[in-house]
Amino acid sequence: MNFQRLLVVVLLSFFALSANAVERYLLNAGDQLDISVWNEEALQKQVIVLPDGMISFPLAGELDAQGKTVSELQAALKRNLTEYLADPVVTVSVTSVSGNTITYIR
Repeated sequence: MNFQRLLVVVLLSFFALSANAVERYLLNAGDQLDISVWNEEALQKQVIVLPDGMISFPLAGELDAQGKTVSELQAALKRNLTEYLADPVVTVSVTSVSGNTITYIR
């Protein structure tokens, strides 16, 4: 197997593992999220999961994000936004996992 083919296999494996890890990742207080609703410029926002695990998003209100996966939070946002928008397409991206800090004390 030549180097280029090996590199492609390694990269594809990495991306498959990364996508799977994102689905298993549970949101924590301190995590930073980019949330956007397709075709709604006013509904693009960067939010931080608050210490109580909540986030606030326009029209959707306050939602409990802590302990949820990205897909679960997207579904909750979509449910809340459906009251105001017909079939909203919601995207949530984790941009920082500041909530997952470990402090080592000696």
